[in-house]
Amino acid sequence: MAVQIDVPRRRTQFLLFCIAASFFVLASCDDSEPTSEAIPSSLTQPAILNLYPVQATTESPPRLFIFVSSVGSQPVQLPVAFDTGSAGVTLNALSIFPSTMVTPTGFIFPQGQTSMSFEGITVTNEQGTRSYGGSTGKTEIGNIGYATVTLGDGSASLTTTVMPLFLYYAVQVNDTDYQAAPQTQQGWLGVNDAPDLIDIPGSTEPLSGYAACSANSVGSCYVVSALKYVDFSPDLDAGFMLNPSPLQTCDILTPGSCAPTPMLTIGLTAPLKDGFSTIQLTCPPANYNGPTTIAQYAVCSQFIPTTTVTISDPLIAVLLDENVLFDTGNPAVVLYRSSSSLPSPLPAGTSVLVTLPSGFSYRYTASATGIAETTISSNTSSGIGINYFITNSFFIDFSSSTEGWN
Repeated sequence: MAVQIDVPRRRTQFLLFCIAASFFVLASCDDSEPTSEAIPSSLTQPAILNLYPVQATTESPPRLFIFVSSVGSQPVQLPVAFDTGSAGVTLNALSIFPSTMVTPTGFIFPQGQTSMSFEGITVTNEQGTRSYGGSTGKTEIGNIGYATVTLGDGSASLTTTVMPLFLYYAVQVNDTDYQAAPQTQQGWLGVNDAPDLIDIPGSTEPLSGYAACSANSVGSCYVVSALKYVDFSPDLDAGFMLNPSPLQTCDILTPGSCAPTPMLTIGLTAPLKDGFSTIQLTCPPANYNGPTTIAQYAVCSQFIPTTTVTISDPLIAVLLDENVLFDTGNPAVVLYRSSSSLPSPLPAGTSVLVTLPSGFSYRYTASATGIAETTISSNTSSGIGINYFITNSFFIDFSSSTEGWN
């Protein structure tokens, strides 16, 4: 369902907008209502976009939402999850296309056609799936398409170049295969540095690995960060930074309920990264069989290896996690240990210290429920969830293949 969001008129929010807008060279900032500003398609300096950090609701876990305001030339208002734990863009096709083109059972192609176009969007007959959240998560079913995507709200927006999209029309619950209840979020904006696969049933992987998704690709294919399809000038490092913000108790589907927060910076400079603890990412990821460069940038691992996790008060244990992911899409914390007597979830009040190989440390106190609930898993990686991002800053630099924390 398409949603129109009206930004409330608040002077304090507008002052934040004025500060952010200085990067965009706006004509003026006074106490009037801000107007929509399109950031130039080729970024020459950092651009700031609003996110909407939202507490868990009965329909949705805690999320950082960003609005998609157009797909191709089709205007929309789609709140999608800003996800550092995945790559690629998925969008609810039922909120974009007319019912003559797509229904909850699939796209309707004219007889004999393998693709069709609508308002600058190309939809192919390559039908597949994207899965999120593991065995207890959800799987989207849809088709691969290609279009530009405009990100942002009424304060500022940024349009990508033409990129692959996964346009889904159905969502299933992974552990039951039943159809999921209607979703608050209308898709995922995956931004990490790794490649993710759109799975096309019946595909056979070639010896060289699956290709990147393109107009010429057939079968399963790889997608990468949506922000790698931004046109960055040579003087600006490609990538993004998140500044911390508390979650709001609001309804992203109710106009004016959630306040915009200028926490996303697209495009990086040396002064912006000053003071951050950084690490060089592994490029390409271990055991990856595919193109090492997609959308002109190296594909790298999203995981930080050899991270030490110390658990105490009242428990004392040290976990060496080979893979740790900082994941805005994870509603809590999942720590890996293949064999452990530690209770899961950890008791409320347990102190958890995460120390990265760069020397950066992040400490939090586990809770019984909510964003600091911490489970011990037999999975092969650990996920530091959205609770990190309400107190700390984070960046990924695609140009230098580095990740940073502060």
